[in-house]
Amino acid sequence: MKRTLYYILLLFALAACEREIPYSGEYQDPKLVIETQLCAGEDSLICYITRSYFFLDRKPTKPEALENVSLQIDGTSGAYTILRDSIAGCAHHIRLSRPLLAGDTVTVSASHPQFGTASAQECLLPDYTPEVVSVVWEKDSADFEKNLLHVKLRMPDSAYPDKIISMESRMYITTTSISARYDTAHVFQRFDTIVAHHYTTYLASADELFADLNRYSKIRQVYMGNPELLFEVEQAKGKEVEFPLYIGSKYDFHPSDDAYRTYHIDSCKMTFTAASDTYDLYQSSMKVYWNMNDRQEEEYDLGAMLSNMIGIEEPAAIYSNVENGYGIVMSKTKTTIRVK
Repeated sequence: MKRTLYYILLLFALAACEREIPYSGEYQDPKLVIETQLCAGEDSLICYITRSYFFLDRKPTKPEALENVSLQIDGTSGAYTILRDSIAGCAHHIRLSRPLLAGDTVTVSASHPQFGTASAQECLLPDYTPEVVSVVWEKDSADFEKNLLHVKLRMPDSAYPDKIISMESRMYITTTSISARYDTAHVFQRFDTIVAHHYTTYLASADELFADLNRYSKIRQVYMGNPELLFEVEQAKGKEVEFPLYIGSKYDFHPSDDAYRTYHIDSCKMTFTAASDTYDLYQSSMKVYWNMNDRQEEEYDLGAMLSNMIGIEEPAAIYSNVENGYGIVMSKTKTTIRVK
């Protein structure tokens, strides 16, 4: 108890003994800050443009919206003309003349009369496109939840190494119900037809390709997505993988005794997403910055409080790829295939 009291008094003493030390280093002029994420296959993006502040400058409580900012987006495949730039605060909602091309190297530049021009170059990964080998419908009228669409895919042989793919599925279903309607005396009145549209995102597979990065369901004996399945590109090269897709749960779709119901699968889309090296480096640096490596929120708050009091910790460096400025221009490549 005496030792604890001693430490508390020492902290108060250190806080009280403050002496202002004049800064004698070099002043750094403010520069533009660019933050955006490109997505191959999409013709729109949101780009945040702000400015930096020297640590001795007076900073606003929220990011300052800059006027007279001009943006330019170019690729090795040619220029991406900006058709529309809707500005809301620091956010520029941009519509391009064509979708961003997978495999393209894109340069994003921002210019301001006071803060100059900043730019960043990002390489969009090529498409990851599996081949649909077979689609088999398994019907079981006795058990609704055993109605499955078995989709078998062959993964690409040539793809980028050392990458993790995020895989998602979305199956669109039209349900038509014909129900009998009765009055209070249970006398038949009419038939009602109701058409509803649903989609399911259930995705699972029993293949060991998904063993390391996904949770395993002992009930269904499959690896399940939440909602996406993750797998390593190197382990999937040339492999045939099967996915049993459920059309929905019995609580959503099971017909009642007085209704006739049909189901029509309109389409099934499977999307494969790969993040660039820039994206991975930025996310890793942000985890360090926020101190999220297996530490509880209470521990982080305590550490932040102590560092503010006695300055025992250095801030983590955030990864940036912007030249003559700060920020990040990162990318993801999304490839969607349609299962017929």
